[in-house]
Amino acid sequence: MSKVMITEALDAFLKAQQKRLKRPTYNGYYSVIELFEVYLNGYGYMMLDEAEAREWEKRSESDPDCFVKMFGLDEISASEYAEFFEYFIVRKVASGPSFMKTAVRVMKKLTKWLHENSYITDEHFQDLMGYFKNDKTASLPNAEKAAELIYEKTQQTPNRNYQEVTDGQFIIKKIENSELWLVDFLEEGPPTGPVVATRQITELLQEGWELNLAIGKYQDKWYILESGTVYPN
Repeated sequence: MSKVMITEALDAFLKAQQKRLKRPTYNGYYSVIELFEVYLNGYGYMMLDEAEAREWEKRSESDPDCFVKMFGLDEISASEYAEFFEYFIVRKVASGPSFMKTAVRVMKKLTKWLHENSYITDEHFQDLMGYFKNDKTASLPNAEKAAELIYEKTQQTPNRNYQEVTDGQFIIKKIENSELWLVDFLEEGPPTGPVVATRQITELLQEGWELNLAIGKYQDKWYILESGTVYPN
C-alpha cells in the first residue's frame, strides 16, 4: 500500500462526499474534517517518535499546518479519535450536541470510506472502528446538551450572599431527585450536596462524569453559579 499523506486522504474523502451529498450535509462533513485537521496539526505531534518529532518541529516553524502534509494515516489510531472527541471537541471547541452527533457520524463514514478505498488495512480499520463500539460516543451528545442546560441554569441562579463558594473539577458521586452530590476531582473528602439541578439535566448526566463548576451554599443546599465542560467518563 503506497504512502498517502493524511491531507491527501482527507481531501479525497471530501471530494467523494461532495459528489453525492446535498450542500448543507456536505458543509457539515467539511466542518468536521477541517476540525480534525486542526486537531492533528495542533496535537498530532505528541504521538511521534523522537526523530519524527524533531523533523516536525523544524518544519512547523515555517508551516504550522504541516503535520497532515508530512505524515500518513498510520499516525492515526483509536487514541487520536478519543483525543479528538473527548478532549478537543469537548474542551476546546464551542459546539453543541448536534455538532457532536454530526462529528461522530462523519468520522465513522470517513473510517469506512478509507477502508473501502484501500487507504487503510483491515487491522487499522478494526482499531479505528473499535473506538465507536464503546458507549462513550453515544454519551458525548448528552454531555454537550447537559453543558448547555447547566449554563442556562446558572443564569437563573439567585444573586445571594452565599455562605460558602467553591469551584473546580468535580466527579458526580450520586444523582437523586434532580439533585447532584459531587466529590472534588483532586481532593479526598465527603460528597458535596445536594447541588440543585433540574430533572432534564440529571436525566442526561451519569454518575462518574466530570463537571467544571463553581457552586455556592445557601442554607442546606448548593447552587450552580458558573459552569464549564461536562465530560463523560
